[in-house]
This record gives sequence, structure tokens and C-alpha cells, in this order.
Amino acid sequence: MDYIKEIAKLAQIGLEHSILSSDTSNKKIFLDILVKTELLIQNKQTCTEERSVMPKLPTGRTYIRTKNKTKNDMHVIAFCFSYFEHTSLYPDYNQNDAFSIASQILGVKLASLRNIRDYFDGHNSSSRKGWWQSDLPNSMQQFKELYEKKEKVAIITEAKQILGLG
Repeated sequence: MDYIKEIAKLAQIGLEHSILSSDTSNKKIFLDILVKTELLIQNKQTCTEERSVMPKLPTGRTYIRTKNKTKNDMHVIAFCFSYFEHTSLYPDYNQNDAFSIASQILGVKLASLRNIRDYFDGHNSSSRKGWWQSDLPNSMQQFKELYEKKEKVAIITEAKQILGLG
């Protein structure tokens, strides 16, 4: 585990240097190494399985059901991205990189995280229209009502803890 943390620190240093020197070719490489080492660290620390694999259907596709804790974590991150923009969690990254990193850390599909953000966008004062024509699913509506009462700092802090950012 110490080697993995050491690799993550080196990747972080390399990423910072590539950003400062505008070295876009190495930036992606260091970002990938950093994300993968963070995932390894997180997976090693997690003793319980967050997702369960459903049996294969006749089509051959395996469906993965997201457990409640992971759904809640996705809602927190998507809410944060919708209400406070991606820069509230990843100030040094563009929107695509922020979503990519967050989805990999959560262990969910990138499209799933974006879809949840789009739902929230359609039901707040965001400049993005999102899915305004669709009602929020019941669980998301309850989540939204609960989190709209919370302070911005508390929500961002919770999101950063979920993503291991501090």
C-alpha cells in the first residue's frame, strides 16, 4: 500500500509540473496514473462491495446494479457539479476531466454521473438547461429538498470527503 501511495504522490507532482509547463501530452498520462492509483488505494481500503453484478441476460449483457451508498455519493457529487460547478471540487481541471476523475473514483459510468447532474440542472437556477422537461425521480427530489437546505461549504466538504480530496 505504501508503494501505491508513493506512486500517487509522484503522479501528482508530475501532473502539477505538466500543468505549469503546459505539457499537455504528459498531463493526460499523469492524470491517468493518479486516478488509477487513487482507485487502487480506495479499493484496498474498502472491505465491502459497493455494487452487485446481476446475472447475464439472454442478450449477453451484464447489468450492474448500483447500491444505495454509491447512489447517494453520486447524488452528492452531481448536486455539487450542478449547483456549484465542477471547479468547486476540481479547480485545476476542465469539466470533462473533473467528471472523468469523479466517475472513476466512484466506480460508476461517466454517463451515469452526467445524467444525474443533468437532472439537477433542469431543476435549479443553473445556466445549463439540463432535463427541465422531466420531473425528478422521487429519490432525487427528496435528496434535492434535503441538500438545498444545507450550506454550500458543508456540501462541498462532504463531496470532497467522498472523492478523497480532503
